[in-house]
Amino acid sequence: MHDEGFRRIAVWDNKQFSYGYGCRAPGEGAIIDREAAAELLGDHIDQAIADFARIFKGHTFKFNDVRAEAFTNMIFNMGPGRKDAPSVGGLYSFKNTLNLIFKNNVVPWATVADNLSKSLWFRQVGVRAVRICREVATGDKT
Repeated sequence: MHDEGFRRIAVWDNKQFSYGYGCRAPGEGAIIDREAAAELLGDHIDQAIADFARIFKGHTFKFNDVRAEAFTNMIFNMGPGRKDAPSVGGLYSFKNTLNLIFKNNVVPWATVADNLSKSLWFRQVGVRAVRICREVATGDKT
């Protein structure tokens, strides 16, 4: 809720109309109240958690709670993307970052965070991305 803020009326947000707490709206001018927005947000968070578990299956032990939450936040923000088409966007488009996680038993988290900080996502998202990168690098909530 903090990262997305509340929008009662749908606004254009990069690739879609969004409303509520950063959720896809059915179209321009759509309206949502806070109660319905909170419910929709919960559904989207549940989906992001499921996507995290699917993407990092067999590798989740490498994440502490803070890093898992940081990557789930990224998935919520940009979507998972498609493993078979990383150019579509979403987390799967971070090929170098994902390879650092998948190919190392001891993940170089500072390098992972540095890679994230050099991305278009980082430049677009601003303060949220700075916080997420710090959390990925340190494993501590900031």
